[in-house]
Amino acid sequence: MILLFRKYLVRIMLFFSLITLFLAIAAYILNIRFNLTDFSSSTGQIWWLNYNRNSKINSFHIWLIVTACTLYSLAVGFIVARQIKKNPSPQLAFLYLFIFSFSLYIFRLYYIVPQINWLHIDDETISRVLYFGRFLGLTAFFAASLFCAGLQIQKFGYILLITVLASFTLSIIIPFNTTEVTTALFYRIAEEKSIALFCLVLEVLTVMNYLSAAIKQSRGELYRLILFCIMVLCGYELLFFLNPPFMIPGLMLLFTGTILYIRTNQKLFLLS
Repeated sequence: MILLFRKYLVRIMLFFSLITLFLAIAAYILNIRFNLTDFSSSTGQIWWLNYNRNSKINSFHIWLIVTACTLYSLAVGFIVARQIKKNPSPQLAFLYLFIFSFSLYIFRLYYIVPQINWLHIDDETISRVLYFGRFLGLTAFFAASLFCAGLQIQKFGYILLITVLASFTLSIIIPFNTTEVTTALFYRIAEEKSIALFCLVLEVLTVMNYLSAAIKQSRGELYRLILFCIMVLCGYELLFFLNPPFMIPGLMLLFTGTILYIRTNQKLFLLS
């Protein structure tokens, strides 16, 4: 299954990431004569936007971050795709799924680019796609930690199927409050505390899996992976809710942590 993943699925997702980057650039070109529509929201989302009330979002800043995320998904995804050819480890394969989830950020531009409203995409669908990306990224990163902790590579296909189906199911069944669009450019979740707790627990379990593997194997590379894992997860959380003070630090943490994670994983593969 992992051979099929690296041969076909990665190529398809890389192509999709390339398309999203072109779409982000096209969205800006469409608005050269006009200012991007600033988005006003009366509510923040639990987490980093909890204090951000009655705010007006600078849509150009949002466009920059969305473009940076799609570029990250393409550039770093290409690096991982090349590594998978040399290092067919399930950790890198699931890391790629995490990186690919950033391509779905392109759907946020639907709210701030009036020229694409002719597509008539339902706003709730946009929110569910964005949360599908959130669940896919976190569950894929968690799955990578399972293989690092000792799960057999033969289980790759089953874990991949469970990851995608679980993310899709959660994104479909979560209830939205369709009367409120948050400053993160999606509908507010009706049970946001439960979803936030679920995501937090998944992130903690991911770190704990790496810690367990480091203690059992007593390898310095695994202890470094814990640090890089925390950097990636912190950067991800700082970016997802699009809070301006945290977006640039979040992008720096995400990019640095991912590159160091890839290099350390490569050393583990060479030494194993």
